[in-house]
Amino acid sequence: EGGGDGEGEGVPAHDWTLLIEALSTALSGVTRRAPAIASALASEYPRLVAKALTVCIRLSDHVRDPITAGASSSRAPVREHELGPFHVAPAAAGAASQVELLGGALRQFETLYLRQVNSRLQDSAGRAATASLTMSADSEKARDSNKAAAAAAAADAAVAGANLLTESIATELRAAFAHAPLQFGVAVACAKALRTFISKTEELFDSTAESTALSVHQPGNFPRQSAVAAPTAAQRRNAALCRALEAVRFRICEMAGPATERYGGLVTTADVGEPLLQRARELEALATSRLSSLGRAVESALLSLVAPAILSTSGAGGGGLFGALGAALEIILSGPLAPFEGTAWWASERVRVGRKLLEEAARAVCLVRPMDEARRMSLAVALPELQLLAQRLCDTERLERLGDSYFTCKSLLPLLFAELRPASLALGTSEGAVRVAGISLGPELLVLPKWVVIHHLFARASRELRAPHEEAALNTTLYLEWMSSAKPAAVAELIRPALAAYERKYGAHGSAEAAAQAQSDEVSSSRAVARMVRLLCEEWMREV
Repeated sequence: EGGGDGEGEGVPAHDWTLLIEALSTALSGVTRRAPAIASALASEYPRLVAKALTVCIRLSDHVRDPITAGASSSRAPVREHELGPFHVAPAAAGAASQVELLGGALRQFETLYLRQVNSRLQDSAGRAATASLTMSADSEKARDSNKAAAAAAAADAAVAGANLLTESIATELRAAFAHAPLQFGVAVACAKALRTFISKTEELFDSTAESTALSVHQPGNFPRQSAVAAPTAAQRRNAALCRALEAVRFRICEMAGPATERYGGLVTTADVGEPLLQRARELEALATSRLSSLGRAVESALLSLVAPAILSTSGAGGGGLFGALGAALEIILSGPLAPFEGTAWWASERVRVGRKLLEEAARAVCLVRPMDEARRMSLAVALPELQLLAQRLCDTERLERLGDSYFTCKSLLPLLFAELRPASLALGTSEGAVRVAGISLGPELLVLPKWVVIHHLFARASRELRAPHEEAALNTTLYLEWMSSAKPAAVAELIRPALAAYERKYGAHGSAEAAAQAQSDEVSSSRAVARMVRLLCEEWMREV
């Protein structure tokens, strides 16, 4: 490494040239002449790269140029990532050609090495995707008393197989850590293996009707002591596959993201991490798409019980307005969806369905007619009960995480007992909220959307002022279903015909002449409501 203590001394360029040429000649064509040796060398390719980088750095730092021999060299040392068989940078005089020669001889082993990496990872991906199948089959043969334990074992096997795949990926990335270009090639092979895992797992998902069977389709079929149906075989299998997908996704994100305790700085560059993150997004999308039908079944089963309970005129009954909903919720959580407990997909679905539950309740409450004192008291008891059920569904102590859905439902209670008069209605706030002055409600009423207040005003009026869906000859169920997905402008447009029909029969809303002609307090009250609805609609239409 050095011929003496004098400045500029080192190994002569001729000696380095002979050494590298001999090494390159020996390696050239070895894949054809000696496949077994080439395979053995390829399996140690990362170490070969490390050795080659060492040689290149020494060549750059210690070659003695005859022209500058004996002179002090001001050239800065070449860093490892600047030189090597993949990124050839200008080296010392007379060294660049040798670096390129050595790199060309080594590239044949890179191809072989990446093939070996791909083969190992593909095998791990196939085993990971089918890890739970044998145990799932055994769980179907088990007695009813052992089915739960067998299903849990199948889920554990699926996660264990997924963890083996991610550990194989981590091992391959770690072996190529010293050289970013090589690690990028390994990352591409990892992405291909993950694609295989995704494809095989997608084939194993059960999409038959058995996978969405909830046994809670008919409202009112939920006695307090309802027997909880066990999860079906399809639901247990899908839950195991969901856990495997989430386990792989979580660890892949750890590898490609910031340094963690498990995989501290495993990925060298953002370019290396991008193929892995792309597969992580595909893993999440697969779980969401394959289980979406089950999520919709849960949503349909629960939401179908909300509006009938609120709009019912038969009273609360022994279990309260939402007794059937509470029983259905317990059946779903303890039975068909129990295998999904703890998965990210089910946690997300619970929040989503919880929001839908509160939104459906807000729409239904606004359509209750007549909104007399008895109905108000009944709803005053039922709405907190509904919030507790939503809390149970979402598995959270803070319903605030449900956002506007929760705050709207929470504000329904003060709205039921608020005294709304035309003179006290003020519009045009900076937030676009509805303000009711002269009532000590604090900020609770300000979060209510205008459509809630407008429909509630119709509920307070006498029957002479027909509701928008009544004027359009729609039953309540159809109107609720339509309003859940309709644009605000469409809802506002449907309100106008109801107001126009009322004004044609009873005169201009709120005019002195109409007030003098009022035949009853109900007609007068309806005119006041019509005036408030008109003002709100005009403001709402300007917003939407």
